[in-house]
Amino acid sequence: ILDSKVGSCVEIKVCRGGDELLLSVEVLDLHSLIPRSYVELGLDVVHGLGYHAARKTHLLLDSGVYLARPGYVFESLGCDWGSLITCVNGHTVKAIEDFVKAIEDIPDRQYFPVLWYDMREFRRDRTLKTGFAKMSRAWSPLKIWRCQSVADASPEEWESEELAVPSRPARLPEPPGRFGVLTGGDRLVRQLQASLVTIRFRTDQRFCTEALESGSSEGVGLLVDAKRGLVLTDRHSAPQSLGATEVTLGGCATVDAEVLFIHPQHNIALLRCDPVAVGLLLKGRVPLSSARIAKGKKAGLRAGEDVHFVGFDSQDGGMRDCR
Repeated sequence: ILDSKVGSCVEIKVCRGGDELLLSVEVLDLHSLIPRSYVELGLDVVHGLGYHAARKTHLLLDSGVYLARPGYVFESLGCDWGSLITCVNGHTVKAIEDFVKAIEDIPDRQYFPVLWYDMREFRRDRTLKTGFAKMSRAWSPLKIWRCQSVADASPEEWESEELAVPSRPARLPEPPGRFGVLTGGDRLVRQLQASLVTIRFRTDQRFCTEALESGSSEGVGLLVDAKRGLVLTDRHSAPQSLGATEVTLGGCATVDAEVLFIHPQHNIALLRCDPVAVGLLLKGRVPLSSARIAKGKKAGLRAGEDVHFVGFDSQDGGMRDCR
């Protein structure tokens, strides 16, 4: 009965305090409150807040956009499915149009701030969460899908619109004004502090070939050529080339890197940092230097010799030397 009366009014008789009342109630179309467009970006899927989710959490339909499937962009900051994104890159997001306008000019590989709520626990925890997501346009372009009909009598179809990639390049890292340099401690630590780097690798779980099931890993590498930005590491830190790799140099600046070579048998991988970004850091007098690799007779270890392992402590981030 109600489906045939959408857009018109129906009369309802109710009883209140023993009196019968005849009311005229307008019948609205709930289908119009269901999202009819969504956005794809970096394997993420975002659409407007639907009627059922809004009713369950007692929110207005223009409270933000709903993350239906986390992909490569928003998964990096712990923003899981069922999240309500309210602010992107400093812009308030109420609908899918606001979301597109906020991200369409962000260049590839650029970090941007995000504010969101976890709607799965919204009744119990309404804490506004914050974080930084990294734009990724290599996995999939920014695309808008809309459900619409060409003519009044024709069935509705989903049509897509791909937005252009912004011409503005990603912002390069700026050398910080001050650096932390160790003046005391172990001699090996002082020697290698300008060559040791930290590595963060991440890929989408659906494209894990050699990486862990989580698709992410962290480790330590050795800067073997500072001018060309070459870093020697292990296959756990850089398990495959399909993904994004970041290298933190000097403990103060993070740059993008690519996996140049992975040894098929030995636990060795070679990375190359963005040469432009490394050049800016060197001009900014960031303490970076190539590690000296032993050659000749000194390169071979003999039985009974001491071996030192220098790396970063996972608890406080400091450098440690173990024999």
